[in-house]
Amino acid sequence: MKQSVLGIPSLDSDLLRVREVILTHIRNSSPTIREGLEELILAQGKMLRPSFLLLTARCGKFSKKKAYDIAAAIEMLHIATLIHDDVIDDADTRRGVPAVHTKIGIRKAILMGDYLFSRCFSIAAQYATIENGRSLSTAVGFICQSEIDQSTKEYDFAISRRTYLRRIAGKTAALFLLSFHAGASQSKMNKTQVMWARRAGYAIGMAFQIIDDILDYTGSKEVLGKPAGSDLRQGVCTLPLIIARETKQSEEISALIQRLPNDPGVVDALLSIVEGSGALATAREEAQCYTDRAIEALDHLPANQAREQLLALTRTVLARSY
Repeated sequence: MKQSVLGIPSLDSDLLRVREVILTHIRNSSPTIREGLEELILAQGKMLRPSFLLLTARCGKFSKKKAYDIAAAIEMLHIATLIHDDVIDDADTRRGVPAVHTKIGIRKAILMGDYLFSRCFSIAAQYATIENGRSLSTAVGFICQSEIDQSTKEYDFAISRRTYLRRIAGKTAALFLLSFHAGASQSKMNKTQVMWARRAGYAIGMAFQIIDDILDYTGSKEVLGKPAGSDLRQGVCTLPLIIARETKQSEEISALIQRLPNDPGVVDALLSIVEGSGALATAREEAQCYTDRAIEALDHLPANQAREQLLALTRTVLARSY
């Protein structure tokens, strides 16, 4: 299976090393933890966050050992949030394999996620700078706050664009920002370059989540691993719906929303109305704006092959269909 989003041999090799670090931590733990997590690790997700971290680090003075370990810590943090998300969403699969909680139960799955959080902070304490350690703890705080905000406002479909953008900044962009920050600072870039790297990470994270939310309206279960309209069924309001409610279809949408969650059959009708309203195209334009900001920020990093690869990978975020 392909190791990275791009066919970059050096990145493929790097990501294999990162996965080896993660598997070493898992295999040195208890049999219960190994059995619960190994299949998910080997399922090989996109690994975008470590990819961005490693390419950013290669723009500066690349230190393999530190970069691999910190990238592993970032990916373990991400996997921990996925395990907890799957419990909250009652998801059946993740990365094409059974979700952890479906195999070992909810209680153990939550503890598995907690274990990965502990490993993440352990690696950070050993290899990351004090500044990156602080950034890591801050990112975890943002992620948790945003998830709590989202869960306490289930079936609140009247949120504003500003509220939505603030939510995804914490839910998604914070970890992308951290990946770029860690890669830039660990590779000895100057403060200005680290600032631009952070801006790029934030913008890419925002674009990534907006595209994710668009795909929830247009994607298929075969491609995404979940049926279209999953967010609507779970009472989550995202940008396409917010935009659609600003059109002449607003009243029709509001009437259908009132029937959720008791009438899940209205989801298909809402998907059709949102698509016909032009909201998906407008949301994609928003994602394009963030992508453009990211590309502008990346132009301020040291010019080398890694930066060109970063630019190419950034463009795939907007074009992806998975």
